[in-house]
Amino acid sequence: MQRFSSDLRTNLHFHLLALDGAYGSDARGQRRFETAPAPSPADVEAVLHDLLPRARGRMRFSHGVFDPAEV
Repeated sequence: MQRFSSDLRTNLHFHLLALDGAYGSDARGQRRFETAPAPSPADVEAVLHDLLPRARGRMRFSHGVFDPAEV
């Protein structure tokens, strides 16, 4: 987490390294990385269906109105 930008303005943001898979062990106990398959369009739609209402609610709570149609 970084709390300021190069000009020292308050700018809370996160740096993240994400892996497209997971580490596990094979039958011999050797550690290996298994690549995850790409999400399908239906998977992405399901995540957005769950995420967007919660994100909009959080924005309304923290910053007032989020959706321009509600102004």
